[in-house]
Amino acid sequence: MTIKGQTILRFSGLLLFAAAVHAQGVFGSIDFFGYKRIDLQPVKAAVPVHAGDPFRKSEREAVRTRIKAAIRMLNSGTWSDRNKSAALLEVLSKSRQPELMAKLRADALDSLIEMAKWNNPGHAYFSRAILGRIAGIEEVRLKTILDGDWSQILKLL
Repeated sequence: MTIKGQTILRFSGLLLFAAAVHAQGVFGSIDFFGYKRIDLQPVKAAVPVHAGDPFRKSEREAVRTRIKAAIRMLNSGTWSDRNKSAALLEVLSKSRQPELMAKLRADALDSLIEMAKWNNPGHAYFSRAILGRIAGIEEVRLKTILDGDWSQILKLL
């Protein structure tokens, strides 16, 4: 399989994972992934199968496994892997689940900080928002910081 094919398969898996975890939220946020005219019926039809993987101990374990995969992609050397996984993790981090925040801090902090420093604010946004949530900044204040001097987030980590 080609590198491009592997990236497409990983991205497809992440999209299905996102659909399984945040069905309506991710479907409503499909623009993050650059697909404005995607037919969501096949994705929605696949969600129950993907979420109910019979080889996992539980649905919760399946979610943990897929989060680990998204974090591995965040630490990848490939820009598209990093950008797309940051978009997914930004959506998931809105829940501020302690287990997810701890995993992101432990396994992805260096990559998130590097990505937050990207010159293009649109590309850096996802990692900046995730870092703000890891730092414990409340959402209203985080939005204000993201619209201004985002480097304040680094001081709070």
